[in-house]
Amino acid sequence: MQELDKLRNVIKFQKVSFILLQKAAYLWAELRATGQPNKVKENIDIDCILSAQWSLLKEKYPSRRVIIASKNIKDFQNITDCSLWEDIHY
Repeated sequence: MQELDKLRNVIKFQKVSFILLQKAAYLWAELRATGQPNKVKENIDIDCILSAQWSLLKEKYPSRRVIIASKNIKDFQNITDCSLWEDIHY
């Protein structure tokens, strides 16, 4: 919890909104329709929601680097900027 508290001093946590869920649904449908190589699940999951949040933040802050930090980046690599969380230093 201490590490999470430190992280809160560095980044702003985003709320889940209707717009975010709409974007996630659109992204999920687009990936399924185009047969993207990442593992698109039968239902929207957290990977789609995180990817949608990344996309919305990129639109809002085009000059900033927005990155998904994860322990498992394979589902994000083709559609977002992502890195293993251990490789990101702040």
